[in-house]
Amino acid sequence: MPKAFLIKKFLVMDLETYNLNGKLIPYAVSIYNGHKYHFFYLTDYENSTQMLIAAIKTLMLRRYHGYKVYLHNFSNFDGIFLINILNELSENISIKRHNDKFIEIKFLFNAGKYKLYFRDSLLMLPVSLRKLALQFNVGGKGIFPYDFVNSNNLDYTGPVPDIKYFSDISEIEYMIYCDDFKYVAWDLRRETEKYCVQDCVTLYQVLDKFFNENFSVTRVNASKDPSLSSLALANYNFY
Repeated sequence: MPKAFLIKKFLVMDLETYNLNGKLIPYAVSIYNGHKYHFFYLTDYENSTQMLIAAIKTLMLRRYHGYKVYLHNFSNFDGIFLINILNELSENISIKRHNDKFIEIKFLFNAGKYKLYFRDSLLMLPVSLRKLALQFNVGGKGIFPYDFVNSNNLDYTGPVPDIKYFSDISEIEYMIYCDDFKYVAWDLRRETEKYCVQDCVTLYQVLDKFFNENFSVTRVNASKDPSLSSLALANYNFY
């Protein structure tokens, strides 16, 4: 049997959105490669489309050829925003679907010389990122006032938003959070960056641990499979 090697060519990506009359608008993006991150914020661009184009272009490099780009809940959420952007940046993309969900999007660039694969980490690890952080004992998911953000306050600095804008947070947790801003203003852009990047770092650490643990037991590279079911079959075939 040929010697197996662990392959970990992957990145992670996260989008943050706000609600505008029932329509979700991306206003921030972070990308993390395990060493450094890129952050994009809507006020630096003419619109969300331009922001997303700038984000994807940072991935269109030869050194990322063959990499998988994971987003948690890509199939049901982020993929909706990215599919049009990917189509705009390349005439050569292919989509795998199952039950109306994106399983994988293969994105070719530089005249088809290089490629990226966009995937949903939720299909591989089907629980929330907060629970995954606990299960894999990695940096946790932060808290954030999702309902506070709108098109008119992206440059907001001032007091911490009211607890009503936060989801699933106790009064004690809210008070502890507010304590960090006794002597400094709460800044929406800065806090979005911290939250968005933390999500990326957490997801990267979870996937890194998962890929290592699966390989140590089965000698199968989990990143070759886009979903838990296909990985289970690969693991079974190994034996």
